[in-house]
Amino acid sequence: MEALRFASRRRRESESQAVLAEEPLPPPFDVPRTDPPKDRPRQLLHPETPDGPIQQAQLFLDAARPAGSTLWKSADLDIINSWTRRASAAIRAFIAIDDAEKILEDLESRAETAVGNLLLKARIAAARRALKALPKPDPPPDVVEIGQDRLAVWARDRIWLCVDPSDCVLEQPSTPERPVPCEVNREFFVRWGKTLGWTDHVMIHGVLAGVDSRADCDKAIVLRFHHKGLVRNFRPARVSIEEDAAPGRGWISPGTPHMQYIPGRLIARNVAEQTKWKLTDAGPKRVIRYRVTTDER
Repeated sequence: MEALRFASRRRRESESQAVLAEEPLPPPFDVPRTDPPKDRPRQLLHPETPDGPIQQAQLFLDAARPAGSTLWKSADLDIINSWTRRASAAIRAFIAIDDAEKILEDLESRAETAVGNLLLKARIAAARRALKALPKPDPPPDVVEIGQDRLAVWARDRIWLCVDPSDCVLEQPSTPERPVPCEVNREFFVRWGKTLGWTDHVMIHGVLAGVDSRADCDKAIVLRFHHKGLVRNFRPARVSIEEDAAPGRGWISPGTPHMQYIPGRLIARNVAEQTKWKLTDAGPKRVIRYRVTTDER
């Protein structure tokens, strides 16, 4: 209790409606006055871009096509694919362990109210054996960095969309006329922006076209696996990512075993543990909350 001597009990009870009715409303805040940002220009192909569907390997300077083959090869792309396959296998292992832990937790919770149930005990023992037999995740320990100088001359200074690695195309910037799919109700913001005389046009543009960080970082390929906090607390990160990637939301796109963009940076995620204290009738209770963070510098 010594560490909680300043904890307030005021929040345990709701304030009365009579008191709340006399509370002053918060003062209005000053809305920034910004001009709408200019849309990024559409990307254009380099004059030396080869004809036909562009395979992902062709984007690299070391690309070569063996005699008699239609497939291009690249040592740099092999390094990338090897790294992403190992990372994908590690994530699948984390998911398998998390699923097995959920099954075990559910059985153990049911055992608390089913004392003496021999069948349930046997199922718990089997779930523990299954969890113990699962392979341990083995994420890639190294960081892969490939700069623009290792891309083909005609592929440099451009963003390539490679959802289909056998047919890479230029990724065009989103605009209010060509927005990214997302759950945001754009018409709502337009209507109320006009009604309120909203002067932060950068915010409105971001709602309509999608948020553009306009970062000045190098157009390099950087592959870095997630941090130790995520490894220790995989489930909160999994829930957060699955919610953001759910159909209809569109905050993030689901991962794939290959690079969807060339160049691209994998954003390493972490899970921060936050200790909170909650006052209950039985006294203070320690609560652990998890916050998923990202490296976006």
